[in-house]
Amino acid sequence: MAYALKKYFARAPRYLFEKKDNSSIRFARPNKDGNKKSYSTTLVDVSQSGASFLVHKDLDPKLNETLMVEFTVPGSEQMACYAKVVRLDHQVHNSNEVAIAVSFHELMSSHKNNLAKGLQKKFRHLKTKKQLDLMVKKFHYRPEDYKTSFFWLFSGIATVVIFYLILSQP
Repeated sequence: MAYALKKYFARAPRYLFEKKDNSSIRFARPNKDGNKKSYSTTLVDVSQSGASFLVHKDLDPKLNETLMVEFTVPGSEQMACYAKVVRLDHQVHNSNEVAIAVSFHELMSSHKNNLAKGLQKKFRHLKTKKQLDLMVKKFHYRPEDYKTSFFWLFSGIATVVIFYLILSQP
């Protein structure tokens, strides 16, 4: 029960990668002979405290394993740091993949600032985009709204006519 509730604790806001974003991530981990081997995959999301990505089930790291990760911060530049595996989710749509959640470990202040500025820039961009989409949706004419459009057109014309009649009387 405690594990199920652990998933829903408050976390840092996540930025979900869009198609236009550079969502590639490289991670390195020691293989069986002790040498580090590097793998590439796709990021799902990132926050100031961690990230999540998908890997093939044969490559899935162990819980609490430390990885070296390298990725491009959305809206900013590339960074590399250590990350600790904090969650493994084997129940993803593609049964050959495992979702890995990592927590950034001992980030330098420059990396923290880089993440904060890049994510803040992206969140501002998303908020502006959402507001623009909402405005376009509000003012977008849809043929099924012809009764409402006709009502407002008629009300406007009636108002102009009434003011004209009132103001034109001697």
